[in-house]
Amino acid sequence: MRSVLHIAFFVMTFAVADRALHKFAQLSADAYEATTIALGLFGSPLVLALVVVALAAAWRWPRLRTGYDQLDAPFALRLVTGFAGFCLAWKYSTYSYNFYLDQAHAYDRVLLWVLLGAALWRPWFWFLFVLHVHSIIGQFEIPLGGHMWVIGRQLNRLLLLFTLIWALRAVGPKRLLGEGDRGQMAEPFFVVAFCLIASGYWWPGLGKLRLDWIGRNHIEYLATGAYAQGWRADQPSETVVALMAWLKPLAWPIRIGTLALEVGSLAILWHRRGTMAFLVGWMGFHASIFIIMGFLFWQWILLEAILLLLLWRQKIPPSMFNLKNAAVGSVLVVGSALWFEPVTQLAWLDTRLYYAFQYEAHGQDGNVYSWRGEHFAPYSDRFTMGEFGNLRDRPELTGAYGVTTWPDIERAVNGLTSAAEISELEKELLPPPPKLTGNAAEDDPVFNGFVSRYLAAFNARSGNRGWWNALSPPDMLLSSPLPTDYRGQEPVRELRIHRVVSWFDGASYVPVSRRELRRIDASGR
Repeated sequence: MRSVLHIAFFVMTFAVADRALHKFAQLSADAYEATTIALGLFGSPLVLALVVVALAAAWRWPRLRTGYDQLDAPFALRLVTGFAGFCLAWKYSTYSYNFYLDQAHAYDRVLLWVLLGAALWRPWFWFLFVLHVHSIIGQFEIPLGGHMWVIGRQLNRLLLLFTLIWALRAVGPKRLLGEGDRGQMAEPFFVVAFCLIASGYWWPGLGKLRLDWIGRNHIEYLATGAYAQGWRADQPSETVVALMAWLKPLAWPIRIGTLALEVGSLAILWHRRGTMAFLVGWMGFHASIFIIMGFLFWQWILLEAILLLLLWRQKIPPSMFNLKNAAVGSVLVVGSALWFEPVTQLAWLDTRLYYAFQYEAHGQDGNVYSWRGEHFAPYSDRFTMGEFGNLRDRPELTGAYGVTTWPDIERAVNGLTSAAEISELEKELLPPPPKLTGNAAEDDPVFNGFVSRYLAAFNARSGNRGWWNALSPPDMLLSSPLPTDYRGQEPVRELRIHRVVSWFDGASYVPVSRRELRRIDASGR
């Protein structure tokens, strides 16, 4: 019973700390426009007070100054936290020069590696590392919001969880923890960590059950949806149609396997070998998503491989796989929305109708180039996904990659027999477009201002993203390079944004329409 109370105490503390971190480490736009983010972070009175309290606690309790060697399972704990820290330091020290903010934040990049080295020496420094990572990520929320940082945030949460359990084990109340439990943290950490990871699969699985996903979804349509979005766009459409034909007979096994891996995550702690099977399945799941959609979750694949290796070599305590922890784990996963805040909107139905943005760069010499989402680094994922509702000039039947959460729309769209029926279906199922007054493009100063300011700084630096950017890891959302890509041939005069509609007619991928939405100059105004 005592260990259950320990885990409950750690989870509740984590939930509070995670929400506080998101609030306190998100800085203002002015702070991100400064040369150094860390000055704005640690110059905040509240954050400074937290650091002072943490330093005072380390002086008061010698246990907070100890290293990994004072813990049980030091190799496993150092490997998992070190890997998470390395991924975060690598990604957020090598991202592209931020042309919107016109800042490199060079000192912050160096500080990440300094804090990572210090944290692997003394876990107390994970506290500063987690704060600093979160503050760096915050810049990508300005001004558009919607930064796709699910992987970065989950890895940072893993480190926050470790830091809290380690600190509470060292200085927590004896009545709750007991003096003999001070160095015993491998079991509670890995119990909660596995539940944190499993929650990211449970909620999509639950959403699929609500949509009757296993009985009606057409997974093969994801291939052409990804093609419309830019993945494999350097290949002829016949290649993607061939992939669809290969996927179609596998649709049922894939649906059953996917749902088993997601809904079955409730049983993550029931048996050590069962957990190993889940890890293998999840790695295969992510690999298949990359092949079909171009979504590369390489951090999760490697983290799950590390956990699999540790379980196989029994570096993670085998004793943690018992009936008590299995029951606790199932409760934590089911209620994870309360304490882990997983992404819950990852269930949809696939259709064969696709709407996508295409960006065109017009050079000062009059030449026209393809401008993909990657050209907007470090905001690449946001533009590759292309979920900009404010850019659409009319309602649409499906979202990015041709997905919908409405069964009626999925049924109607997949029942289309010709491209001519698309506009009629839009009129039938969607509300009429709002009546706009004035110039809709001019009435969107945030998006237009972002693009114009980004391009102005891009031109001023001749597109130089910094030498460090060549060392950066791949983005999460990928698109394929095109022969017409912009590669710094000339300064950019203007960006034009088009909305492209396409569909799969049952035999081939068919472009339907392409219309221009906006022209944004590179003046910086």
